[in-house]
Order: sequence, then C-alpha cells, then structure tokens
Amino acid sequence: MRQRGKGILSVIISSLTFGLAPFFVSIVYACGGAPSTVTALRFLSPLPVMLVCLKAKKIHLRLTGAEVKKVAVLAIFGYAGTAFLLLTSYQYISGGLATTLHFIYPLFVILAGLLFFKQAVKGRKLLSGGICLLGIVFVSQFESGSQAPGIVLALCSAATYAFYTLYLQHSGLGAMDNLKLAFYLQVFGGVFALLWCFAAKTSITDISAAGLAVMGAYSMAFTFLGVVLFQLGVRCVGSETTALLSTMEPVTSILAGSLLLGEHVASKGIIGCALVLLGVLLVTVDGKEALT
Repeated sequence: MRQRGKGILSVIISSLTFGLAPFFVSIVYACGGAPSTVTALRFLSPLPVMLVCLKAKKIHLRLTGAEVKKVAVLAIFGYAGTAFLLLTSYQYISGGLATTLHFIYPLFVILAGLLFFKQAVKGRKLLSGGICLLGIVFVSQFESGSQAPGIVLALCSAATYAFYTLYLQHSGLGAMDNLKLAFYLQVFGGVFALLWCFAAKTSITDISAAGLAVMGAYSMAFTFLGVVLFQLGVRCVGSETTALLSTMEPVTSILAGSLLLGEHVASKGIIGCALVLLGVLLVTVDGKEALT
C-alpha cells in the first residue's frame, strides 16, 4: 500500500510538471527557439547534474549490449520521437489542445495489447474509443485547416508515447535504476535532437540568454520531476493507473494556457477536450489497476 501511495504521488507531480511544458516552451519560442533547439536543450542541459547525482549515489553507468539496444529504441522511437512530434504541434495549435489530443495514448496502448499481446477488449474500452473519436471530431471542426497538421502531429505523439509506456513496461528496462535510465534517455535523445538541429539548420545560439535560462531551469524540472517520477509511477502502480492519473497533465496545460498565456478555446474545442478526457478516464478506470 505504501508503494502504491508513492507511485500515485510520483505520477501526480510528474503530470503537473509535464502539463506546464507548453507555457515554458512558448516563452522559449518567443526568445528565438525552435522545436529542434528546445528539444536539444531539454535533453542535454540536465546531463551534468544527472551525472553528478549518479556518481554521488554510486550507481554504475555500464550497460550491456542488449540494454544499449533497448535504451536506444526506447529513446529514439518513444522518448525523443514524442518530444519531436508534440513540440512541433505547438506551432499549429494551442498547448492545451495538443496535450489533450496526445492523451488518447491509452487507446493506442489497448490497441497494441490487442494486436501484439492478444488481450481481450472489453465493452467499456470500446465505448471509450468511440467517445475519444467523437471528441477528436469536435476538436477538428473547431480548428481551421491551417491547424490540421498540429492535430495530426499531436495524435502521432500519442502513438509514440504509447510505445514508450509499453516498451518501458515489457522490455525489462523498468527494473533499471530510474535516474540511470533517465540519463541514458537524455543522452540518446540529445544525439537525436542535435541531428535534428543540423537537418533543420537551427542552432541553440539563436535563443536569447533569457530563453536559455528559462529552458535550462525547466529542463531540470522536466527530467527530475517529470521523467524520473513517471518511470517510478509505472513501476509502482502500472501503466493503466499511471495513464489515469496523468490526465491531470492536459488539464494543467489548458488552465496554464488560459490563465498565463491568454489562450482562448471556443465551446466546441472545450467539448472536444472534455470528451477526450472522459474517454481516457473510462478506459483507465477499469480492471485491477483502477483507483478505488
């Protein structure tokens, strides 16, 4: 029970931290940042502090050949891939809307379970899928054609994050020390981001000193309060309960966008977001892992 409480608290703090991402990213964008440079900063800036913490805790950094391959797959296709898609979507749609659409990832988890793990799909999960799709229809009607790429990118980020959650749980990497795993995810993600910067012809030097300071501080919080605590939550309470508690993230993004950035969402957009969150709640409050 104590372990469960620890996992629940970890996911709540992680969700609040992730939910503030659009607010801080918008500041950095205004200071000359781009999705590629913001991703690079988010992955690379915490590395020195993380290395010091690992040494202080006397955690060895050695990885086996199999672990290197698994971490690389998790980082590139799940961790960095999600960041790439979601950060790019912010250029087309509001952070709150992007985060809400991103949160249909539990449905992708269920779909993957059906296709790859032969898990049965219950009636509640089918109802959840229908409600989420209805919510996406409302959101799509609200958004203009020029914002459609943002919707597609946010939905794709849900697919990559579902992969991240499932692979973390089933690959055996969940047994690795949380800080050690987070460190290597940052390393592999940082390499991916630098290649992205090179391809996009962008540079961290394009960002002003104020933007660098903001992103550096948030990157620390994102890593230590977001990523590490999320991994701990998955380990303690499982992927479904983690998904349920993580619905605090889009709510935080919507509130932060409205209160801090002055973002306005019309009634159809609000209805669409509410339907998506309802669908996620229905699909995650199910089975042994549901909160009571």
